Amino acid sequence: MPGEFTSDRFYWDGRAMVAFPDRPSEWAEFDFGTRQWVDLYDPVLALEVARVSVNMTRTAFLLAAVAAEIIHESDAGPASRGEIPPSLVPVFDGLPPEVRIEAVVC
Repeated sequence: MPGEFTSDRFYWDGRAMVAFPDRPSEWAEFDFGTRQWVDLYDPVLALEVARVSVNMTRTAFLLAAVAAEIIHESDAGPASRGEIPPSLVPVFDGLPPEVRIEAVVC
């Protein structure tokens, strides 16, 4: 609608409605004091957000892991039961204890 200002495209600067500049990234937040976008990108947080949003069945994950040759087909059975696949035992043995426990529990 002509003349309409929406809060996601404009802000009040104390005198008039002003259009936000283009947002540089999804992580950026607008600082009204400086009237600039501030990039709050944090790679650790970005990874956590990505991990939380991923949803894959165990079967789909195992089929993908076999197809990518990450695990052997013979490892799919033990992995489907939550066991560490035999071919990955040496890898797990080299991990810190808290990582090994988290991998088995989760």
